[in-house]
Amino acid sequence: YALYAQFVRAEADTVIPRGLALFPQSSSLLALNAKELRARGKLAESLDASKRAVAMDSTMAQGQLMVAQLEMELGRPDTALVTLRRAVASGEDSSLVAQFALSKGNGLYRAANGTKTSADFTLALRFIAFADTIRSTEQSRFLAGAAALGAVQSALTEATKLKDKTESCRLVHFSTEMMPVARTGLQAGEQTFAEAAKQSIEYLDQLDPYIRQGLSAYCGENPPGSATPSPSL
Repeated sequence: YALYAQFVRAEADTVIPRGLALFPQSSSLLALNAKELRARGKLAESLDASKRAVAMDSTMAQGQLMVAQLEMELGRPDTALVTLRRAVASGEDSSLVAQFALSKGNGLYRAANGTKTSADFTLALRFIAFADTIRSTEQSRFLAGAAALGAVQSALTEATKLKDKTESCRLVHFSTEMMPVARTGLQAGEQTFAEAAKQSIEYLDQLDPYIRQGLSAYCGENPPGSATPSPSL
């Protein structure tokens, strides 16, 4: 049934269900069914079939990546990241997992540049940082720095728009934590991404006074060297 469905594509939509009725535990048929469902836009059903296929055969090549891809397409990035961690733990090709995670992180970073929210930049950073822990490259380190910089800038902007000082203080502290992450990543890209890294680091330096002002204005803290909070903050 699996071979017939692959070679006689026109009959796949009838052959696969017939095969699954006789062999419901077949991981090959479940995987083929998942592929057909995805092609027809039935993503939720495809995800269910993919999960069942992987459960039947934990050694299936790129099985967890198939699941993670569908979770991303269904708008479930947090779940997809958990699946990617499971993929590494189960022995899937770590290079492929790292490449997949970096690609998705890069896509999320580009999307965050459109929404300009700290949450979106942070989500992108989680994927990029995960990829970097598996296979660290200059690109992954630089992208991590760029995503962290975006998170810093967005969090500081969001802090000025909130009426709740407690939440504003949390965002400023978050920016403080992201600053060294951004700097380390951007500096790692100075050789290959020289101009972009230089400009980003210069911009990062310009954000430091705003963090100091925010700590004073929203958190009641006075870091060493801090100036009087700007009225506009």
